[in-house]
Amino acid sequence: MCIEKILEPVIMSGIKKFNLTYQQVPKIFSLPESVFLSKDVELIPEEVLKQTKTQKNIVAKTIEQIDKDLERTCYVDFDGLTVAQLKSDWLTVNPQGDLALSEGVYPSFSQGDNTGAVIGEILQTKHFSLPLSEEDPKAFMEVTRNTTRICFSYKNSAGQPSGFSLVAAPNGDSEGNHKGWIISVIQNTVGNYKGRKVSVLASPNYVRSEAQSTVDMDTPDAIERELKRVINNDKVASLIKGIFKEDGTLNADYIRQLASRIKGNRNIDDRDRKSAQFNILIELAEQLDDEKLRHYINSIKADMAADIEFFKDGIYEQHLSELSNKISLSLSKMPSVNKKTTEIGRILNNISERYAQIKMIEDAQRKNPELSHIFKAMAQKIKSDFHDIKFDGTHHDNRNILLLSQFEVASVEQKIRNYYQTNPLVKQYFVDKDKANHHLQVELSRLSPPKNEGFFSRNKDSFGFSIFMGLIVGVSAALFLTGVLAPIGVALIAVGAALITTGLVGSIDIYVNEKEYANETSHYSHEVKCLRSAHREHLVRLEKNLHEQINLSDFLTPDKPEFLSGIKVNKKKPLTPERVAHALWLQDKSARDTSVAKNRFSIWAAKQENLDFGIEEVESVIKQRYVMKS
Repeated sequence: MCIEKILEPVIMSGIKKFNLTYQQVPKIFSLPESVFLSKDVELIPEEVLKQTKTQKNIVAKTIEQIDKDLERTCYVDFDGLTVAQLKSDWLTVNPQGDLALSEGVYPSFSQGDNTGAVIGEILQTKHFSLPLSEEDPKAFMEVTRNTTRICFSYKNSAGQPSGFSLVAAPNGDSEGNHKGWIISVIQNTVGNYKGRKVSVLASPNYVRSEAQSTVDMDTPDAIERELKRVINNDKVASLIKGIFKEDGTLNADYIRQLASRIKGNRNIDDRDRKSAQFNILIELAEQLDDEKLRHYINSIKADMAADIEFFKDGIYEQHLSELSNKISLSLSKMPSVNKKTTEIGRILNNISERYAQIKMIEDAQRKNPELSHIFKAMAQKIKSDFHDIKFDGTHHDNRNILLLSQFEVASVEQKIRNYYQTNPLVKQYFVDKDKANHHLQVELSRLSPPKNEGFFSRNKDSFGFSIFMGLIVGVSAALFLTGVLAPIGVALIAVGAALITTGLVGSIDIYVNEKEYANETSHYSHEVKCLRSAHREHLVRLEKNLHEQINLSDFLTPDKPEFLSGIKVNKKKPLTPERVAHALWLQDKSARDTSVAKNRFSIWAAKQENLDFGIEEVESVIKQRYVMKS
């Protein structure tokens, strides 16, 4: 879990402060280098075709570890990014359908790198917990039970993936000893070791290394200033500063609230789902010719962007209710609308909620982009049909309202998954995709990549020549200087000339080698880029062709209710309200089950073009003839 049990405050003064790079962490804090650094990854080329088998195995293990961590990581973003987008900074799916490192991701990852917890947790363990366990086992157990952990991934002001971690024991042990905390932040978590900026703030007793500097965090200004500096995201810093009271003690109540807001594999406050629901209503409101409503929408959009508490449980529901009511009121004033404000509001909430759930299913398919795209198309259809509703009471409009506001999300999801797994069109798409992937691999294998050699390996002949010439010059210099071959003056001139000539020859040779290598690399990269670009365009066309053949309405069409499965329908015995009512009565075992059955029938009936009645007529028959639980 990202947040655990919270206890009482601890004063924040004389805090140790460290600013360093990731590669300096083991040395500065006397931690095992193997946990943080790997020398093997420094020589791994980004282009897969240039990697050795050993290097590919290293990358594969890195991808596996990142993939595990992404699913259990907590996320905090206040600028409109979804969890799916934040995960895509780390991993993507290549044309072969395999997980791959996203562009620019360094192929080295330790658990907790993306949240900063890798530093805070190990620091707390090595510098505090292990020594305490030996000195006072009882106190160690008490402090361990009372230790708080908060960690999440976010983006800094430069848009770089970053991580925040807090490890704290506000009350220490049962006697109030061993209180302390550690905040660790890593900025640019996807970068190489030198490119990752690390900041650590810690209680003196929790980190034993000598501090680079100390700061007092015992006033609101001091707390906010330090958090803004180390976090480098003002909104996230504003969220975190609430952990501390004005005097620098920990605010247990606020931390408990924060615990309910930050959860694994979600954005804070479940913002992704809530913002999807809220935004589809805003887009509907923006279509209406209502100046007062338009002014409100502009205001609420500004609040949504600026207020980090906007989607917090309790607050969001108030915003949603207000928005829904204002849209409903505006619609009800239109001459063509024949529905009441409360009924319109209920419909708006039902449809927007279902749309948001489909969007969440879409975002969860990060390892299966084709399936994700089908859910995306489904969400777009729901939005389009939603915005086309007139609320004018016509049969066509009422049918669309019923379908969009009452469809079962789980049923639609299962239909899409079944289609994806069994439909011949999808199977043919994957056959064509495999052919395209194979063709790409054949074309890439025909290219000649530059040798994967280091600078010294590429220029060993040039260096060898220079060293050989240097030895000759050295021997000659000794002979010259001893007067064996020439007077000293001539000897010095000869030595200087020989050294200059030797250096120039070696340098020119190395320059030519490096220029040729750069040209070969550039040409190879360009050819690879062109082949991959053409391949991607081909795959896009294949998927577009697949989507054009999919009838998304079929997924929304409900199945025939189970309670009607025993009724035979033909021209002589058509389906009637009386037959439906009787079938419902026969299976009236509980109020809930009967209510669900009625709802499913109403949705199914709305989609049947040859059926001239609906649930209203069935309810009328039930009222006249039967006594039922629902």
